[in-house]
Parts: sequence; C-alpha cells; structure tokens
Amino acid sequence: MNVTATFFLNGGLCNQKEYNEDIMKWLIDHGYDIGNHTISHVDFTKIGIDKTKYEVGALYQKLENVIPDKYVNIVALPFGSPYKKTHSNYEYILNGEYDGFEYHTEAALRVGWEAEVSPFNKNFDKTFLKRIRAYDNNGKEFDIEMNFKLLEKSRFISDGNKNLITIPKSSESNLSETKIKVVTYEE
Repeated sequence: MNVTATFFLNGGLCNQKEYNEDIMKWLIDHGYDIGNHTISHVDFTKIGIDKTKYEVGALYQKLENVIPDKYVNIVALPFGSPYKKTHSNYEYILNGEYDGFEYHTEAALRVGWEAEVSPFNKNFDKTFLKRIRAYDNNGKEFDIEMNFKLLEKSRFISDGNKNLITIPKSSESNLSETKIKVVTYEE
C-alpha cells in the first residue's frame, strides 16, 4: 500500500525558495496532496476580514502559480481558529477574493482532539472538520496512539463497495439521508 499525506503549507511553501517548485511537483507526482495553511499562520480571531482574505487567498494564489489545479482546496486552520463557524471571518475562509483571485475552500480542518464522524453521519460537516494531530506522546493528551485506542469501538473495515453502507443497528438514528443502500447488523 502506498501511504501518502497532505502537506499544509504557509507562505514560505517548503522554505527552500530555489527548490519549492521541484519539491511540490515531486510530492504531487508521488501521490501527496498540498493544502492551504495561510500565508503567515495567523489566528483568525485576531484579524479582520481583509486580512483573512489575504491570508487564505494569497496562499491559494501562490499554489495556483506553482502547481496550477494540483492542490486541494482545504484550509488547515492555524491554531484551530476560529473555533466556531459563526465567527465573522469564517465565511471568508471558505470563499472570497484576494487581489483579483477568487478562491473557494471545500473543507476546513479545525483542531479537534478526536476523529471526525462518518461522512454518512447527520452531524458531518465537511466545512468544519476535526483533525487529529499526528504526533506521539506515549498514548497521552490525544496523540495519535490515544486516538487509535478511542476508535477501537467504532472502527470498521469497508468492503470497498461504494454503493453500500453497513452500520450497527444502534447507529441507524445517526445516519443522514442517503440514496445508498444501508445494511444494519446487531452488535
């Protein structure tokens, strides 16, 4: 299995000006994704709308100049801020225009200390997703090991059939409306 990752970059990109383009193209060619982590790793709760548009839009513009149409339209929110979608800057993280460059963010990753719910869960919101920090702290403070332990009770293995959802009967009330066939089982 080819394991890859998403690299969320700031304004310095890979911080090697003379190699940024080569590094990014290599990552893309080898199955990695590149996303937006803002120009300067700003706390969105401490800036205004124009600065928000700059932070998000300028980084998307930079990615478009280096790897046109090959980056993911996902913003990893620095510091996880804003912490609520109701914050006045949030809509400008998702959509806006900076210096004549229009941008649209498909998903935003907030700091969450646990795994996100299934995309078929009625509470799933791809515009405000939790993210697990990928660090090791010996199974403490919501590190990757602790999160895998938390998932043991809800972990599942897909049969690969995208036209079928299999869930425990006890989770049926959490299922969003779907046209996909649902099969339930007793735990």
